[in-house]
Amino acid sequence: MRRLARPQDLEAVFAIYMHERVVPFLGYDPMPLGAFRPIFGELVDCGCFYVYEVDGCVAGFYRATRHCTGGASLRRWCATRSSGLRPRA
Repeated sequence: MRRLARPQDLEAVFAIYMHERVVPFLGYDPMPLGAFRPIFGELVDCGCFYVYEVDGCVAGFYRATRHCTGGASLRRWCATRSSGLRPRA
């Protein structure tokens, strides 16, 4: 089952993230837990970082983001939607 990550998920996420078979595919080089702590804090604070649990244990994680591509009008629409503003007529 998926759910938003919580601060207490730090060690479980760190163990997966820094595993030798996983870390080459993610955005950070191997590091100690203390260096990973602020990165994880930003992920939790963004409100779009999820963990996936199996039998009550963290088995994976992901970050959901919007990715806007296309012409200038689409980029303007994406920017206004994400900021909560409305485009000018």
